[in-house]
Amino acid sequence: MQPDSLLSLIRKKEQELAQQVRAARREAEAVIAGARERAAALRDAAESEGRREAEAYYRQEIVKVEQSAARLKTMGEEQGRLLLEAGRSRLGRAVEAILEFVLSR
Repeated sequence: MQPDSLLSLIRKKEQELAQQVRAARREAEAVIAGARERAAALRDAAESEGRREAEAYYRQEIVKVEQSAARLKTMGEEQGRLLLEAGRSRLGRAVEAILEFVLSR
């Protein structure tokens, strides 16, 4: 074999290997890009699902708070009514006690 032809074979083989390396890099880059796209899609889906669940939880808790506020309002109104009735029932006796005190002087 001639030295030129051996050198040519080595160069040709180096070129083939360099081409294979470039192809492998392109393929790896494509795989990485696909993985990034899938990861972004999964992240977006998780964020969206999280927002939906948070909104549902928020609505449930608002309903509970509104129910609790309604119960407290009802209890307050009932206590006010009872105090008013108690005050009215004692008003006559209070007036009598005041008149007796004033007239006894």
